[in-house]
Amino acid sequence: TSYYGGIHSIAKDSIGRIWFSGYDALFVYNGKTFTQMNDLVTTISPKSYWAYGQVLVDKSKKLYVATNQGLLRFNYKKQKFELLLKGNVGTITLSKDGSIWLIRDNKIESFLPNNLNSLKNYPLLNSNVSALICTKKHTYIASKRKLYILDKITKKHKLCADLGSIGSEIKDVIELNNSRYILTQTDGVYQCAANGKIVKHYDLYFGNKKSASAKSLYVDSKNIIWVATQSGMFLID
Repeated sequence: TSYYGGIHSIAKDSIGRIWFSGYDALFVYNGKTFTQMNDLVTTISPKSYWAYGQVLVDKSKKLYVATNQGLLRFNYKKQKFELLLKGNVGTITLSKDGSIWLIRDNKIESFLPNNLNSLKNYPLLNSNVSALICTKKHTYIASKRKLYILDKITKKHKLCADLGSIGSEIKDVIELNNSRYILTQTDGVYQCAANGKIVKHYDLYFGNKKSASAKSLYVDSKNIIWVATQSGMFLID
């Protein structure tokens, strides 16, 4: 599309189609062609303005789309989107136990895909939440440059890393070899020990020391960290 926001997220559904979300559009790729799917979304509320966030599949490969109007799930039998939860959904992620976590109307929530009655609410931090990240070990909440672990039982937050007051906000985190690798939006990756101390800082620079706008982290089977940015891919070996 004409908007420069780029691809926001990608997900592969139960029948092998690949979905792409951008801030102003939703596309699906069937192996041969790309089809814009906005019309299936806007029929829910034709007079509303729709903006798209992340696309996600649960453990059974059902497709979800986060939007500024609510959380949608695709119904394959009816070939249409259903509005599961109303509100502005900023972030959506999948936990190891199969539950879906999201930030909706500035509130942290989780639910089991087949049971909306399981919806749980968690208290907010005193400051705005910039990222909600589920790993194999923990559920993390990022607020600007501070990273917290959320205890699902007590619903309390524990500070596990503080990157200082200067720099951009936290976007993602992964765990590897007793360290946490924390990705910021524009000033690189910070390796932190279990006690939260910063061990190393990796810059993400292209030519002329221009910093890349970062998106997410991925670690492969050889423990190489892949860093996706708006300008290209970095590897941390």
